[in-house]
Amino acid sequence: MKTPRQILYEHHAPADAELERIQQQALALGLRKKNEAFIVSSKRSVFRLLFNPAVWAAVFHPARQIWTGFAIAWVVIVVVNLSIETLTVSGVKTNPAPASAILANYKEHQRILAELTGPTIRPIAERSRSSVPKPQSRRKTIISIA
Repeated sequence: MKTPRQILYEHHAPADAELERIQQQALALGLRKKNEAFIVSSKRSVFRLLFNPAVWAAVFHPARQIWTGFAIAWVVIVVVNLSIETLTVSGVKTNPAPASAILANYKEHQRILAELTGPTIRPIAERSRSSVPKPQSRRKTIISIA
């Protein structure tokens, strides 16, 4: 028994060659038109290519919303950067504290911490015992009688 798919395929099989020919013509025509817009002869310079409106339209037209979003994001970044730059005090340079002061401060914190928590006695860890592997239930002993 034939499936509906097989019946339709047999019915439309004569038109398959004609459809294939039409498809090849359409593809060749479409590719030729696309290539004509982007082919740059060797006589044209890069300068002319960069200022060709067809190239820019082909780059920006398919994703206009995305490029607009990028532009807005960069404008926001520049505005935030300029506003932060005006808020900072220019010309004032803070010198880091000398190393001796930092060390003294650290020792003072350690002393205060020791006073608050009391003496710390660290327990000595027990030595780990080496254990001999015990027999497991899945091991099978095979006794051969000869």
